[in-house]
Amino acid sequence: MAKPERIINEIMELAARPKAVRLSEIERIVSQLGLVGYSVKSRPVRHGILFTVNEETFMVCGHTPGDSHVKAYGVKNFLEAMINLGIYETSDDH
Repeated sequence: MAKPERIINEIMELAARPKAVRLSEIERIVSQLGLVGYSVKSRPVRHGILFTVNEETFMVCGHTPGDSHVKAYGVKNFLEAMINLGIYETSDDH
């Protein structure tokens, strides 16, 4: 079972490198959130994946088809959803 502290640490790692995040990393975190009690859904859309965690919906897009890295604004959307859910907090340093 996933531990909330570990999930938070993984989110912090992604926040530190928004231009070098793989889609599989976000998918893994969302999956782990489902294991700790959050309602999670995902579905493929034309240019990425649409995720829903509880009431927060966000889309993560890849750079190009076949590339596993996601665009920085997709990481930002993910982080904003985590902040709105109270899972992640930004520091004043970032």
